[in-house]
Amino acid sequence: MTKLSYLICLLFPLQILTSCNDDTDNGVCNAVSNISADPACQTGSGLKLTAERNGDQVGIEWMIYAVKDSAAKGYTETDLKIHEVTTTQITVPDSILKRYKTLIVTADVNCSGLIKHSIHYSFVPAISSTGTCKVWKLSAPIN
Repeated sequence: MTKLSYLICLLFPLQILTSCNDDTDNGVCNAVSNISADPACQTGSGLKLTAERNGDQVGIEWMIYAVKDSAAKGYTETDLKIHEVTTTQITVPDSILKRYKTLIVTADVNCSGLIKHSIHYSFVPAISSTGTCKVWKLSAPIN
């Protein structure tokens, strides 16, 4: 065996080992770090929710639970579940906002088969800081 072929035989496996990388380790595919509600007054065009995350632009799987009784402990059969895959924004229609008192929201990211979950966020209607309109505010992040 020549020196060149011997060197190639040694370096080829080494190159394979060092060329493998995991996108989840280098920050390319991250979980949603925050979900926020549009702070503007409700004008009849729905509530825009935005998921904040770093990394590539993959689809986000939204789960929104519209809860009628804000004092209830969890999801009941009278509540509504919205499941949709979109980008970093989703709009909840006014027809839902008028009938339900709380929105519990999660947003999951599929990182090449590894699902990264956000925490749960709870949004409730409130009067704006100016006292002139209704807005949706973060009630509490739920771990």
